[in-house]
Amino acid sequence: MGMLEMLLRTGGASDGASCGHGQADGGAEAYSVAVSLLSRLLDVVSAAQSRGDFEWEDVVRGCVAQRALSASGAGAAEVERIAAGGCGRLCSAMGCAQQLSREASEMGFDWPDAESVWEKVEEERLEVLAELGRGKSMSTQALAEELGDLLFALVNFGRHLGLSTEEALWGANAKFTRRFGRMKEDVRRRGGVMGGLGMDALEDLWLRAKGVERRKDGEVS
Repeated sequence: MGMLEMLLRTGGASDGASCGHGQADGGAEAYSVAVSLLSRLLDVVSAAQSRGDFEWEDVVRGCVAQRALSASGAGAAEVERIAAGGCGRLCSAMGCAQQLSREASEMGFDWPDAESVWEKVEEERLEVLAELGRGKSMSTQALAEELGDLLFALVNFGRHLGLSTEEALWGANAKFTRRFGRMKEDVRRRGGVMGGLGMDALEDLWLRAKGVERRKDGEVS
């Protein structure tokens, strides 16, 4: 089921009403309102896409989750935060970081350029390593906090480059999925089992999958 179809199925059309606009009893008026709302929504999402804030699927996914929470009565505070324009947990963490950092930048609280942000990334990376270096005295909570700071800095680095870190990560996910799928297919054709292979064999399969993509798409990575 597609994301939009999922949203439509959660629309609460349980009274059997048709989506047609030629209905009597106010159907034409409802149709006009729906067209106006959708037109406005298209403008909002188009502007957000151009800024790298979010995509249509993010909107639909958040709407489906919000309606599910509203219907169940659970997470009411979380729903209210999103309705008020805040970064609730129904939004992606990276999308929220992009929004927060952009708002801070609009108020003058920002790094001057991408190079300055990269220095911050390096600083946060060293703090993660420092926490790891504590050995048995390492705090999982402190490590998570340092890792979060590193990820937040990376989101800002992407923003300064004019990139959406969310979209960049989705691209990396898709690339890994393609290559890992080729690895599994390669093993299947040979009658083997992925779990029975050593790391050297798996690395060889990975490099082979990358080679296939380079030959197919001209990609170098």
